[in-house]
Amino acid sequence: MICRNCGKEIDDNATECIYCGCPTGLEEVVAEDESDRINAEDEYFGEKDTIEELPEDGNAGGSEPLSSRTEYRPANTQSSRLAKPGIVSGNALSTAISILCAILSLICLAMTISIRSAIADSAAQISDQMTEVRQSTDALYSKLDDVDTTIADLTTNTNEQVARQAIKLTKDLNSLAGPVTEGKYNQMFIINAQGDLSVTSSFDWQKYNEFTGSWESISFTGDATTNEELGLRFENKIDNSTGTYTSILWANGITQAAAGRYRCVITNVSGVSIRSSEALVEIAVQ
Repeated sequence: MICRNCGKEIDDNATECIYCGCPTGLEEVVAEDESDRINAEDEYFGEKDTIEELPEDGNAGGSEPLSSRTEYRPANTQSSRLAKPGIVSGNALSTAISILCAILSLICLAMTISIRSAIADSAAQISDQMTEVRQSTDALYSKLDDVDTTIADLTTNTNEQVARQAIKLTKDLNSLAGPVTEGKYNQMFIINAQGDLSVTSSFDWQKYNEFTGSWESISFTGDATTNEELGLRFENKIDNSTGTYTSILWANGITQAAAGRYRCVITNVSGVSIRSSEALVEIAVQ
């Protein structure tokens, strides 16, 4: 520092100038700072009490105590209360946070219960809606089945009408007057038809199979076009003058296996078919 009297540079911690002996004023500043510190301690801690510690044998008659310690007591009750509000405030904050957490927990629990209830209601509604959709779908399928049946019937009727226009059945199949005697040889059924037919392939004689529930074509073999199992044969011919095709089914030593229902399916060269009426054959024992 620079001496304020002689202007020479001296040590920064000197209390007086080494050249002129003028005080630097540093001691007063230190004393003032120390005084301020002591006053602040007294204001905060209160007055000092010096407690003398006696010798271990309790003899206080010595000229001086062995040691002493300084204790501070609060200057007043107001100063002592100044240290407590922070603690009380901290406890109050913790309590408030705990209460807030509990309230939030209750709110979350209530929201969870509400959400679960809403989900359950939504699931029930979705289930009901799915049931309604299934019922509607079943009803739609039923209607589609009806439509398919109607279309099939219309198609069959249309095909039959087209077939009847393409093939004219002039003599249909008629039931026999009575049973056919087993082993007999005689004419049973006759069919007459007109149209674009074939004498060799247009007439298909069929017998109903009771076991399978379907119509099956009768298999004829040999030059005589016979079926030995049933004892049947057929004959086809054409009258060129009238354009009439004739197919005859004969009993050819007929057997008991021939009993049942018969029909003839007539197909023209374009693939259009028409069915004859059905007729029943009964076999009588000879």
